[in-house]
Amino acid sequence: MRATSRLLWFFFGCGLLLSGWAQAKDGDTPPFYQLEFAGKTAFLMGSVHVGKADFYPLPNQIEQAYHNAGALVLEADIRDPAAQQLLQQYGLKAATPDEETQTLLQGYCGGKPLCRQLAMMSPWLQSVQISMQRFVELGYQPSLGVEQYLLDGVGGKPVLELESTEMQLALLDSLALKYQWNMVRESIRGEDREIQALITAWRSGNEKALAELMLHQLSTEGENVLLEKLLWQRNQGMAERLLSLMGSNQAPLFVAVGAGHLAGKRGLLEYLHK
Repeated sequence: MRATSRLLWFFFGCGLLLSGWAQAKDGDTPPFYQLEFAGKTAFLMGSVHVGKADFYPLPNQIEQAYHNAGALVLEADIRDPAAQQLLQQYGLKAATPDEETQTLLQGYCGGKPLCRQLAMMSPWLQSVQISMQRFVELGYQPSLGVEQYLLDGVGGKPVLELESTEMQLALLDSLALKYQWNMVRESIRGEDREIQALITAWRSGNEKALAELMLHQLSTEGENVLLEKLLWQRNQGMAERLLSLMGSNQAPLFVAVGAGHLAGKRGLLEYLHK
């Protein structure tokens, strides 16, 4: 799951939520902050883009903040009507894998129906698809991700974006093939315990663990290219956009971004403090 967990939801978040919510697990404390800037308020939540029914309802203070907010702010609006066209534009660029990756793919695929479709996809999209399949096998669903839950309760609130679907897809498409194939390898090699560790860190609000997971999962053979492009540069841009949105909206904003964006040095919170 390594390089892709926080980027999954805008591909797979269009399913229906399950009926009959269970109560959120006692003691859940996902990352959550109140921001004040130039007399304006925003509530910032670190999210995960897949979930289970017992994630909900969210802790009461989060539910209340969302109820009272004037707008919902996401990384990108998964309801973008152009999403499918954009996915075809940026995600269907077949490439020949290197020998190491080809061996791993053959070992992973076996008789999995998913693998019949992978060859026509860009490597980064192959990584996303494999990662999603692994989440599903562990019982986590994109239709139960935090952003989808928030959108299902958005009512008449406007939905604003820190980035856009096209910006995120174009960024992934811009990665050199060697990094894209690395993402494929890591999506196969990553252990189930890493997926569980990410969810556990989110549910407990353990930002130190989240920061360590992001650093470990996006560092590639001593290089920080993925950290720089997929996390740190985006964090700075998100911070600037969020402050702009706070300045132009009178009512409090409720903001949800992948929890990995909040943690550690060069995280979104650090840029906001500056």
